[in-house]
Amino acid sequence: MNELIFVSSGGSKRGTLNFMEGCSKIGISNIELSSGDLINIEGVIKSAEQKNLIVQPHNYFPPQENNYIINLANPDLSNDKYFNRILNSQIIIANHFKRKFLHFHAGYCIDLKAKDLGSENLNLKILDRNDCINNFHENVSYINSIIKIHGLSLLIENNVLNSALFNKLKQNPFLCCDPYETLEIFENKNLDINLLLDLAHLKVSSNSLGFDFFNAVELLAPITQAVHISDNDGKKDSNEIFNDQSDVLQALQLLDDLNFITVEVYNDDLDILKNQIDLIKKIRKK
Repeated sequence: MNELIFVSSGGSKRGTLNFMEGCSKIGISNIELSSGDLINIEGVIKSAEQKNLIVQPHNYFPPQENNYIINLANPDLSNDKYFNRILNSQIIIANHFKRKFLHFHAGYCIDLKAKDLGSENLNLKILDRNDCINNFHENVSYINSIIKIHGLSLLIENNVLNSALFNKLKQNPFLCCDPYETLEIFENKNLDINLLLDLAHLKVSSNSLGFDFFNAVELLAPITQAVHISDNDGKKDSNEIFNDQSDVLQALQLLDDLNFITVEVYNDDLDILKNQIDLIKKIRKK
């Protein structure tokens, strides 16, 4: 397999440039920036060039000063100045490093704020699901109308539903947790999108919603262009390290022709992250 393997900055407390510097020193050359400090993208590009790094942006990067949360199920994202600021910055970064895709999380049927991420105590009003799906379709069409001009394509990442939240709400407030709904949403209206399959998200959602994890991977394989990988206990998405026996790692054998795989393990020990890359390389050679 010839896909690039990235490491995510998502859980790092080092700050963007320090994370890039540390990765460079131990031979990690592909970095996915999904969070970090407030920083201008020119500084990111310059630093990466000096260290011969390949950088790709993901979801909330570059972060905004108000802890802005992207929700592709909100109405009229085309007029959202914060989203458009992120989108334009990501286009610049992706084109500079010759990346093919931009990628964002599927939408939420709630008005989610930064403080709500990962919470099991959401008490927000759940919005009409069909309205949210229609908003999602419109927003995806808008994004594609912008990025295709720049030679880019769009990936959407599956959301995660943990069991505690599902048991509390008795319903699923997130789009694209269920593999069957994901296929239905993706195939409707010829949206021209593919999937960034987060295996850890799928593992947790499979336990919450009662579907088989490996069967879901096989079902979603035809629309999957890239993967995020970390491990957890199946109850909550916790971005833990995986080992050679982990189901999330074994699931990689069910996926062909990926553009990239990102290690989304939240650990500032960069040697551990490098070991995670080695485990992926080993199983992708089988």
